[in-house]
Amino acid sequence: MLRLYIGENALTRDAAYRAYLDSFVKEHGQMALDVLETDTLTLNGCIDAVTTVPFLSAKRCVVLRHVSQNKDLASNIEKIVDRIADSTELVIVEGILDSRLNYTKYIKKQADDLQQFDVLDGSALVQWAISTAKQQGATLNRADAQLLIDRIGPNQLLVANELQKLFLVNPEITKELILSFVPASPQSSVFAMLDMVIQGNVAAVSKLYQEQRDQGVEPQAMMGMITWQLYILSVIAAHKEENPDNIAKQAKISPFVVRKNLSLAKKLSKKQIIALLDVAIDADYAIKTYKVKPEGGVLVLLLELTKQIKTA
Repeated sequence: MLRLYIGENALTRDAAYRAYLDSFVKEHGQMALDVLETDTLTLNGCIDAVTTVPFLSAKRCVVLRHVSQNKDLASNIEKIVDRIADSTELVIVEGILDSRLNYTKYIKKQADDLQQFDVLDGSALVQWAISTAKQQGATLNRADAQLLIDRIGPNQLLVANELQKLFLVNPEITKELILSFVPASPQSSVFAMLDMVIQGNVAAVSKLYQEQRDQGVEPQAMMGMITWQLYILSVIAAHKEENPDNIAKQAKISPFVVRKNLSLAKKLSKKQIIALLDVAIDADYAIKTYKVKPEGGVLVLLLELTKQIKTA
């Protein structure tokens, strides 16, 4: 039997397959479980594992994680699956798989049990955060759940970890608690900075920039994030009438990122976005050709972007 647990959502994926392993061990014993180190595993070693008959149990379970990263195993997956003993269950755990690969096509076709775990996004992620907090005995409303996600990004594992930390401080998770104990990710801070740029709030832009520098974020990294954020805004502005999910699919951008930037894009005209891109390109060139130092260049860029919004 071949069982697949695949998908980018590592939190729910790993929880599901570990729950299965726990039930298997409870029924057949720890000796019947064989978790192999896939990165160093040879083809012969893998075939030996799936063909070995169980000892003192009715079944064996062999676990392989990220077979796709071992070229020898992935290219010979048919030989491995064809040799699985009737008394053996082969569990393969994978992240994102290229659907064009023969390996992907084959294991999906041959799987007796295929479970796909996609990343939660938008309202689904917000609801999950609220439910997770409730399971821990905490209270979290929808607005504050959205604030937490906006602050650290849509990674479920990070959200779960932050919820656990916040719960230890106070079971009542509020906006004030999140702002006090959850540092904003650099990308979220850049989003906030551009929002302040659009509002013409120079003081807030300078403050947010300094907060990121105090947290050790290098100017060059911030420059890259600003450029990426402006690119996203330009993509959305060019397709304002389209569904956010369609924009995300066409541009290969996370739907979460598209939805989050919709509010900013709606505040800008195409003329303003072009003006912002021109300023960013000039600043990037000046920094890379050593005409200005990165430290001052990025802050000047942000202030210049603020100026351009008013004049464009």
